[in-house]
Amino acid sequence: MEFKAVILTEIGDYLLESTENYQWTDKGLEIQEAYIVNEEGLAQRIKAEKLTVTHNAIQGVQEGSFEEETVEK
Repeated sequence: MEFKAVILTEIGDYLLESTENYQWTDKGLEIQEAYIVNEEGLAQRIKAEKLTVTHNAIQGVQEGSFEEETVEK
């Protein structure tokens, strides 16, 4: 699956299918429809529709084209 953004954090890396799926707020970075890289190195969809990562937990944001294998549903 192709992702357009990677959010690097202290607790894990979040993959987003679109750069429109994140926005900065006064509380941190709000992420929608995210995948997280699991222990097996596969992208797995997070059930939560939205989550907020605080400014202190964010290590970086990368935009581009990223290919990652996903967990079968």
